[in-house]
Formats: sequence, C-alpha cells, structure tokens
Amino acid sequence: GNLLPDVSSGGPRRGVEWATRGLDRESRDRGIEGYVPNGVFRTRGDDRWIAISCRDDAEWAALTAFMGMPAWASDPGLASAAGRAAAEDMIEEQLSEWIASRDQTELFHALQAAGVTAGPVLDARDAAGDPHLGATAAWKTLPTTLDYPETAFARPPYRFSRSEVDLRTAPPPFGQHTEYVYRDLLGVDDEHFERLRAGGHVAETYAPEALGR
Repeated sequence: GNLLPDVSSGGPRRGVEWATRGLDRESRDRGIEGYVPNGVFRTRGDDRWIAISCRDDAEWAALTAFMGMPAWASDPGLASAAGRAAAEDMIEEQLSEWIASRDQTELFHALQAAGVTAGPVLDARDAAGDPHLGATAAWKTLPTTLDYPETAFARPPYRFSRSEVDLRTAPPPFGQHTEYVYRDLLGVDDEHFERLRAGGHVAETYAPEALGR
C-alpha cells in the first residue's frame, strides 16, 4: 500500500511537495507563501505556542485593530500582501514580542472572535482533552489487549465519501504477526524460522530484561 496519504497530513510541507510534485524549495520556518504573518509564536507558559495566519488584507486589519494599532503596524505599505511580504521578518519579530506575555487559550479565542485565523498548538495531553477534536470524532477507543490498556487512539484525519477510513482492529500484541510475515509472506521454511528464533532475530514475547525480570 501507499503510505503517503497516512503521513502527508502530518509531514513537513517541503517534504510532501517534493514527494508529490517534485518541488525542491529552500527550507522555510514559516508556512504558506503570501500569508504574512503566518507561523507559530511562543505564548506565556512552559512551551506554549499559538499559530496565527493572516490570509488577506482584512485579517491583517483585524489583527492590527485587535492589537490597538501599534506604531510599527501603522505603515500604509503593510496594508497590502506585497508590503507585508517585504517586511515579513520585522512583522513576525514584533508580533512575537507582543504575544510572548499573553495566555495561549485566551489569545486564541480572542483572535478568532476578532476575525483572525488562529489556533493553539496542542501537545498530546492537550489534544486528548480538546473539545473540538472530541466533537469531530478524532479519537476512537480501542479495547484492551495483552500489551495495551483500553486507550483512545487518533483516527486518520481525513474522510472519504464512499470508503470507510477508520481504525478497524485493536493494537496487535507484540509479535502477533511475526510467523505470518516470515512464513506466509516471505516464504521462510520451518528450519530457517527456528534458526532465526534461536538467534534472537525474531520473537513473540518481550525479552525478560525489557520487562524488568
């Protein structure tokens, strides 16, 4: 199967463009060309970040109005996408300074209410408890297995109109498919398989030292 659809949603844009379109762009910290500002900015707290993107002139006007029109943002040239692109580094430096003392969640909601595209950067703990992700069925609880407790796992982040894309089975226990892969798919005979097992190259259980025994 092709793994690209599974990894493209979370992969770096430059890598996905190279794999799908053969484009080899210079690496950039920021995202979509023509959107300024467009990036992630550190907020108050321990490793807390917010993503902000002004996709058009109206969003830029909304952002600067929300900020109280600071002097650095009042240059008429910044009212256009071309002007902002020319001053991208200055804009993001000033914006970073303004955002650094603010609360991530409060700022996210306030910016959205003001008409600016913004969202919190979530770590795994935040994502698991995020009400929006919960409402969009981003997680699926899978049953207990020998190796896993009952756990909510992330579903694939895309949907198809005529095909079901979902987590269909519980996480496999360690080594559950070892014999199937070696014997049925690779055609390894019994004698060869037992040599591999004896040499520690394949296993169906964890090594005792890995289990602290």
